[in-house]
Amino acid sequence: MMNELLTQAEILALSEADRQDWRDKILEQLRWLNVYPKSDWHRGFEAFLKADAYEAIGGQAEVIVEHPLGEAPPRIDFIVWLHDDETKLQKSIYRIFRRFNVIEYKNPHDNLNWRVIYKAIGYASLYLGLAKSEEERPKDQITISIFRAVKNPDLFKELEEAGHLEADEIKGIYHVHGLTEFPFQIVIMTELEGKEYAAARAMIDQDRAKPEDIMQLLDCIQEEKDEIVRDHMREVLDLISKKNPTTIKTLGRRNTEMSDVLLEILAPKLAERDAKRDAERDAKRDAKRDAEHDKILLFSIVQEGSMSLESAAAWLHLPIQEFTNQMVQNGFTIPSNATVQQ
Repeated sequence: MMNELLTQAEILALSEADRQDWRDKILEQLRWLNVYPKSDWHRGFEAFLKADAYEAIGGQAEVIVEHPLGEAPPRIDFIVWLHDDETKLQKSIYRIFRRFNVIEYKNPHDNLNWRVIYKAIGYASLYLGLAKSEEERPKDQITISIFRAVKNPDLFKELEEAGHLEADEIKGIYHVHGLTEFPFQIVIMTELEGKEYAAARAMIDQDRAKPEDIMQLLDCIQEEKDEIVRDHMREVLDLISKKNPTTIKTLGRRNTEMSDVLLEILAPKLAERDAKRDAERDAKRDAKRDAEHDKILLFSIVQEGSMSLESAAAWLHLPIQEFTNQMVQNGFTIPSNATVQQ
């Protein structure tokens, strides 16, 4: 029924409950229609979040992408929604998490400045303020996190001098104080330590990903038993491979076994990419064939005198002389009453 359009009379005849149901479904469809094409960095970070969430607690957490703050932009990059108070993610970078966790992700080329700080606070405030009730999103259950590959030294210096920044005992995690009531952290992904954060450290480009981090990520994928988590980790590895091609090639030349492992892990992604490329090639071939068929059909119609040269040429967006030349080259005859403009 959602594929149908309702008339004004039909809308007025709906009960309040049905009207609300329709509204919610339409807004959900609009949300996806309005989601701008995300960068591959955001897709990679999305996979990173999903792998961590599912590995820790299976289906008890949900990563919501491009959450709309109302019926139009702006939109929050990510919300990690933990379904109950007992649900926790395992890694230290999620230690501040409560029920509703607003995440602003900045890729290595995005700015991290005061505007980003206040934008993240504004997003969290709007997310709270637009809730249907206080019970739906209690203010003490909302946190803010900004993730970025490297820090902005100038911003961090200003925050520290103003007493707003505190480094966590875990390297790479910084707590922001005095700017909002919400628990607020900045995570600098390349500063995180340990094998569990190899993927986070390697999410950088221009062949700056360290070979040892890529090797550790490969080990993590091989050791992972859950196929859903493995698939998310493959997507992260796929991003890292595309952003650091020279590093990947160098690793492959040094270690044939590693190269084989990499190919094996990425095989589903490579097959998916090949299938997409084949589909695009087939679509182009079909479009070209259809266009050629249309052209031959028009040649035939013009030869029969059922359409003027001018109209047929205009249909194909060709100059009349070019159209007539192609007609003759394909064995068709120009009608004797047709005038060919020179």
